[in-house]
This record gives sequence, C-alpha cells and structure tokens, in this order.
Amino acid sequence: MSTSFPDFDAQRRQLLEEKLSRLQMANDLETRVEEKMRLERLIAETQQTLDELYGVVYAKAIVSEVAEKAYLESLLRDNEERALRFAGKVYAPLAGQFRKERKRIAAACMSPRLRHRKRTEYDEPMEAVGECVEHDDVIAAFNEHKQLVILGEPGAGKTFSLWRIAADYAQKALEQPGQILPVVIPLNRWDSPNLTLHDFVLEQLGDLASYFAELYQSKRLLPLFDALNEIPFDQREEKLPQVRAWLERYPTDSVLLTCRLRDYRGPLEQDLDRLTIEPLDPPRIHDFLHNYFAEDEAAHGMAESLFWQLAGGEEMRSAWEDWKERGHESHWEEFWTLAEMPQEWKTGENEYWWDDNRQKYLDDPRSLMKLAANPYLLTQMVMIYSEQQQLPESRIALFSEFVEDLIYREKQAKPENHYPKAHEEQLKAELKQLAWQLQSRTKSAQEVRTVLSRSEAVATMPLPRLEFAAAASLLELTRDSVRFSH
Repeated sequence: MSTSFPDFDAQRRQLLEEKLSRLQMANDLETRVEEKMRLERLIAETQQTLDELYGVVYAKAIVSEVAEKAYLESLLRDNEERALRFAGKVYAPLAGQFRKERKRIAAACMSPRLRHRKRTEYDEPMEAVGECVEHDDVIAAFNEHKQLVILGEPGAGKTFSLWRIAADYAQKALEQPGQILPVVIPLNRWDSPNLTLHDFVLEQLGDLASYFAELYQSKRLLPLFDALNEIPFDQREEKLPQVRAWLERYPTDSVLLTCRLRDYRGPLEQDLDRLTIEPLDPPRIHDFLHNYFAEDEAAHGMAESLFWQLAGGEEMRSAWEDWKERGHESHWEEFWTLAEMPQEWKTGENEYWWDDNRQKYLDDPRSLMKLAANPYLLTQMVMIYSEQQQLPESRIALFSEFVEDLIYREKQAKPENHYPKAHEEQLKAELKQLAWQLQSRTKSAQEVRTVLSRSEAVATMPLPRLEFAAAASLLELTRDSVRFSH
C-alpha cells in the first residue's frame, strides 16, 4: 500500500527528515565524544518521531481504505434499485447536443438535440446558439465535457443518468483504490432549514466525512448534485446562494447537477455547461424494449408486440412491412421522421406509392409513442405490460396506473406522509383527471404537455387538495400553474 500524506503531515515529515539529515551530517563531522553522543541521541529521537508519524499515517490510510470500500459498496447497493435494474442491460442512450456559445435564440429555431452552454448572467432562459456537438449518450457527454448541468422535463432521465455516472465511477474506484469517489447529493432531501449545504454533503459521505479535506486536496471527489429545482420553495432564498458558494469554494475537475429544464432560470442557474436530454425517439424506444425483453425469442416477440402497440397498432406495422418490401428496410429512422415521401423514391414499381397510414399515426396527437418518449412513462408502460401482457384499453386507465405508481413511490420515499384511505381514493381520482386533461389537450404529436394553468387545475381539484398533493411532492403548485412532479 502506498502511503499518502495529508498536507499537514507531509510538512511535518519534511521538517523531520531535514532535521535528521542535518543531525547525521553534523554527527559524521563531529570528533568530540560527548557531542557525538548527544547528536546520536537526537538522531535516535528524531528517527523515532518520524517512524511514529509514518505509523500514524499508515494506520490512517488503512482505515481510510476500509471506509472507502464500505462507502462505495453502500452507494452501489443504493443505486441498484434506482439505476442498475435498467442501466446495465436496459440502458437506452439518451441523445443530446452540446453547446458552448452564450448567444441565444428562441428554442423553436433550434435542433431538438441536447443543448449545452456556459452561463453566468441571470435572465429568462433562451437557448444558446453557436457551435453544437451532438451526443447519442449523456454518459459519454459527461465524460467528455466534465462540468455540466443536465436539464430535462420530468421523467426525462436526469436522475437515472446521474446514478449511472455514480455507479460507473464507484465500480472503478472499487476495482482500483485511489480513483475518484462519486458523492451523490440529493438536494430534494436537504430540507432541514438549519443544515448548511457543506454539512449535508458531509452527511452523504458517511464515515468518509472526516476525510473530506484529504479527498478534496487529492482531487478525488466527484460531486453529483441531484434535483436542484426540488429544494423546498420556502428555503430557496437561503439555500440557493449556498449551492453557488459551495461550487466556488470547492471547485473540482468534474461536477454534475440535474434540474428541470423549465425551472432552470434566475437564481437556480449555475456557471456550468448545459446538457438537455431530448425525448426518446422510436428507434431508441425499440432498442430499449428489445434490451428489456431479451431472454429469448418469445421475449423479443413481446418487445415487438408492445412497440407496435405504442406506435399505432397493426396498421403502422403493416406500413413498415410495406417499406421493407419496397426496398427501404435500411431507412428505419426515416420511417419515423419523414413528413412526406422523397420524390426520388417514387420510381418504377413505387411510382404511385402512398403511405397515408404511416403519416396518420405520426400526426396523431394522442399516440402512445408520444408518451413513450418520456423514459419514466415508458418504464411504467413496460412494467404494466410485463405484468398484464397488455396495456390498458383506455388511456384514462393507463393514466390511472401512472398515478397509482406516483402515490406508491411517494409513500415509499416518505413513510411519514399519511393518506387516509378515503382521502387517497379521492386524491387518486382527481390526479387521474388532471393527468387526462394534460394529455387530451395536446395539439401535435411532438408536444407532451406537462403544465396546466392554476385555474384549470382548481376546476378539477379543490385548492386544499392541490396544496396537499404539492406538499406530498405529487404536484408542483405555483401562483400560475400546476404540474406533475414526476
């Protein structure tokens, strides 16, 4: 084991070694018996002190290594439920686009890929223009760009991606001691008004908290701040400046934050590059399903069946079979993106080729594929399909399943929240209606509506229960709007 000295111990060691060297030189030159005996006694005392220092540092190193191993194993266990269930065999890369320029234009004029930039000034969030680097995987994007805030809508995969990064780094550190240690900092749990951010960070380190200074000085910490937008509203004025101050006081080569895209403005903004997760497109959804249902041919058949049910049913599947028969099997991505058939394809036997069915389902604003573009909702549909071998016949029944899961997750995360049975049933019914309103009022196949006006919501759900649902983290309630928290 290599012994690493913290700064204070290293300085003390250097002074002792220099003193020992001077004493030995003086002893070599000394001829007087009494003085030589005195120097030899000092040499022995200095050597003993130095040996004791080495022993203390060595013991510290052993304790630190044991604590690190326990910390990393605990982090991976925590991660198992969150990410590893899907990360290893089911991880569908989330596409992205990286931007560094600070100039801005309206989002509607931009590519729908991930958008990345550096930001310092406070103003309304517009999108960056300039050089744009697209990524097929947010994990690879983080490894390349190092200092990022991952942005996306609820359920887009922000926390999932953060935990995948944490797991990758934790596994490397377990296999090669001395590597960077990930520290997951869930800001939605930083809810004690009197707890400073630094003390909260130390809490996440557990038994490694006493080694924070040494780990930081040796550049071995990777801070991963999750859910910046979920810091309690009534504590933001006090806590958001602490986030900026902590990042300035403890700069690291790599750092990651996650935040909802629509919330990342004003005091929530940090001086970090942006990476915005885009919705899953049909080819990625297809890959996800085949990675999930991967056991055998029967499982792959389930993947195909669910995929085409999401896409529009047998008519959409037949449209794809028609494409293949006409020699366009290699144009899988174009099948989902082309607004109309390229004229050069309409030659020979394909001269009078029309694919109205394909276009009809692509334009359907109520397509389940639109919901499946959200990784959280896709995961829920996969779970339902795995258990029932089919999806609910009506969309309202599907949303009912989503709401049931939201309440279950909230009760698991915060067991102290009590839901009387009658209250819970009423709450479920009203939340289901809100969810239905969101999805039934979309105007295009690309739109996934996540926000209702407050007046619309109050017409469905009385204000006291809206406030209750907001307190339970099921909804986010502002002066003007209501949105689901997940």
